[in-house]
Amino acid sequence: MNCLNSITRSLIVFRLITVFVTGLVCVCVSAYSQTTLVSPEWHVTIDQVTLEVTAQYEGAKSFVVSSAQPRSDVKLAAELVGSRLTMRFVSDKPGEITWPVILDQEQLRGYILPMYEGVYAPTGDAEWMDHLVGYGPMDTTADLSMPFVGLDYGNKTITYIFENIFDNRVVFERGEQGAGVSVTHQFRENWDTWEYTVVVEMGDGYPIEPAKKYRDYLIERGEFVSMAQKIKANPRAERLLGAPHAYLWDVGAFSHLDATDWKGFCAKLIREGEAEADTLGRRIWESFDDEAREAATQIMVEQWPYQYLKSMVAAQVSAYLEGKIQAIENQHPRMVILGAFCEHFDGLVRPYEQWGDGISTKLLDKFKDAGLERMNLCLGDLGSADMKPQVATHAAKLGYLFGPYDSYHSIHRPDAPPESTWETAQFGWELYNTGGVVKADGRMSAGFKKVGYHLSPIAARPYVEARVETVLGRVPFNSIFVDCDAYGQFFDDYSPNHPATKQEDMLERLDRLRWLTREHGLVVGSEGGSAYAAPAIHFAHGMFTPVIGWGDQDLKDRESPYYLGAYYPPTGPAVFIKQAVLKPSYEKFFYAPRYRLPLYQVVFHDSVIATHHWGNASLKFKDKADTVALLEQLYNVPPLYHLNHAEFKKHREHIVNHYAFFSPLHRELALQPMTGFRWVTDDRLVQETIFGDGTRITANFGADVISVDGYELPAGSAIAQRSSMDAIYYHTSPDDN
Repeated sequence: MNCLNSITRSLIVFRLITVFVTGLVCVCVSAYSQTTLVSPEWHVTIDQVTLEVTAQYEGAKSFVVSSAQPRSDVKLAAELVGSRLTMRFVSDKPGEITWPVILDQEQLRGYILPMYEGVYAPTGDAEWMDHLVGYGPMDTTADLSMPFVGLDYGNKTITYIFENIFDNRVVFERGEQGAGVSVTHQFRENWDTWEYTVVVEMGDGYPIEPAKKYRDYLIERGEFVSMAQKIKANPRAERLLGAPHAYLWDVGAFSHLDATDWKGFCAKLIREGEAEADTLGRRIWESFDDEAREAATQIMVEQWPYQYLKSMVAAQVSAYLEGKIQAIENQHPRMVILGAFCEHFDGLVRPYEQWGDGISTKLLDKFKDAGLERMNLCLGDLGSADMKPQVATHAAKLGYLFGPYDSYHSIHRPDAPPESTWETAQFGWELYNTGGVVKADGRMSAGFKKVGYHLSPIAARPYVEARVETVLGRVPFNSIFVDCDAYGQFFDDYSPNHPATKQEDMLERLDRLRWLTREHGLVVGSEGGSAYAAPAIHFAHGMFTPVIGWGDQDLKDRESPYYLGAYYPPTGPAVFIKQAVLKPSYEKFFYAPRYRLPLYQVVFHDSVIATHHWGNASLKFKDKADTVALLEQLYNVPPLYHLNHAEFKKHREHIVNHYAFFSPLHRELALQPMTGFRWVTDDRLVQETIFGDGTRITANFGADVISVDGYELPAGSAIAQRSSMDAIYYHTSPDDN
């Protein structure tokens, strides 16, 4: 202790950098420059001038925890306890500090990074190193789903956990051995204190060890909330266990499936439309545009009318009915107007309770008849179920979750043209004029796609509550998806009306997510699912597969072989439903099993039900659908689909086959941690996960049959081994995916 005091006093006088060091043993290398901390696991030497940190453990060469750099005018408190080194930097003014600085080095085999679910990037792989360098600066709330960076040294790993998750820039730079990485933290002037803490953990040489260290860190701090706890607080969340996720696509009250006799229905419309009597058919016909009238006429002459023609007529019928209901809803309940329509076209249309395509009781019944006992069903918008509240009631009766899509990230001008705005960004002039985020230079922060402004969550709160209560008053949803709140994009707001730091921005977003459960009993999902949001959400879309190729023109060009599709038709937008071919340059970094790691699952498998981003759903890329299905089974995460009647019919065999293996296992394992992961074969194409009760799932991504504990495992298959029962197999579906 005298040694420590001597060092501290010397540095205060001569270095303007204060170092407080604690550990089981302290060895003073130099009273003016270096301190060595020793624990049974390793010893660490800190240079207080350059902030270089080197370390060594028994039987190994010394390695660099952080390289030397120009002196920083900060105070440093360092502590070594067991395998954990804590470096706490404190500044008395705005500025920045770069620590750690990890130069490429021969001993370093690879980076273990929580980019979306998790990746393993070998330092000797030039393509991977170029990818990381070209990615640009990453932050530790969005680009990294969890605030840590892991290094693989073979028989040991080093994990850097960033305690202050805001204002960190993670930058990779090319070196002789591969690529080095540095992290720069900025002390911003609108914060009250300027602290930056990095926890450095030495661990065993397993690829998921950094995730285990981070999970332990969260549990120690009381920041981990299990799914079991969430279910106790909201029993509806139990319906997520074993449930595939699906976005349902439909538009309007009346669909192409809702006339039982299309020729007869169109004949009556045309006949009454051309007559002089004021009938319902005449009023509907008069509301049609020329294209809808032509479609109705064409249906009359076609032997097998195209769905496209039916959809055009159905859309115009829906528009008429919805306009009628909106105009006189206070005097006439919805069911009266729809009932009168069904009575007028008796024998030609279904009862209105059965109307709809993707959003319909008849599709939900098809799910149930196929054996899908649990489903998490989402809308692609806020109001497409407004005309069919009975679907939400029916979903709840069947044991399904059913909820709308909402967002409070952007705000648009109320008079914006329909093609340049969207419904969730509309809040009226008062909030538009006062609620936008203001940047440090006084300019407004441009919203998503540079439209409108980013919306202050503080200013938005009363509008959030009013909107949610209105939506639930129309449709009895039991879940909700709130875009962006768990994605990790935060703002320093310099508005005098609602000033906020990034941390305050985050806390307000989390509070509104919790409010949805606390006040309305909703099961809550959000985009991404980054670590900070895990305690507040039940499910996440965008972790297992993130957004891919944002801005890549090859994915938007209709002439490209990699075209993803248009945002049309509304009954099933091709950009989501159309099966595409993955552009080869994305395969290695997003889909190749040998480079993926279940880091998020190791930390949050028993806390958040995470799956794909809706833009890259389970079946989106036809050439990767089998690989995706195997990864889902191996990691025990749900698939995500885009469905209406036609899509469910097309993919029914695949969905049911996948469900038969996934759902029973997930009901058992969703409340248990993922405790292990390993590459079974040297080529890393056979992989194994282990869960809390000892269940092991092995997947074969290779081309050959292998033997697993006496069981043959063919290519493209998985096996689950449980102590409570016989092993069960999964084979990728033989259909067209």
